[in-house]
Amino acid sequence: MEIIKRGIGRLLQKGLFDILSLKKRVKRFTMKTYYDLQQYLKRFGTFIYIGDRLAELEMMEAEIREIHRMQMMDTKDYQMAILLIRQQLSLEREKQKKN
Repeated sequence: MEIIKRGIGRLLQKGLFDILSLKKRVKRFTMKTYYDLQQYLKRFGTFIYIGDRLAELEMMEAEIREIHRMQMMDTKDYQMAILLIRQQLSLEREKQKKN
């Protein structure tokens, strides 16, 4: 872990890895629907289409967790995104049980 921190520190000094400027460019975004979540992920260059809605939601959750881990997402946005994903997952599982 220390090696990674030193490596990122060197990149930051050289100006090659600038999370702070990217964080400033990504404005606050209100997520209320699945579509809003997709649009949010597109801001980071993440386009998820697998064809299986459950798999897509699980992949989105992993991407959101990674974005939050890198501190490129506010905690409120993170919580809302995870809530949205879990709601969609439960709806999708119920739909599959009926079929």
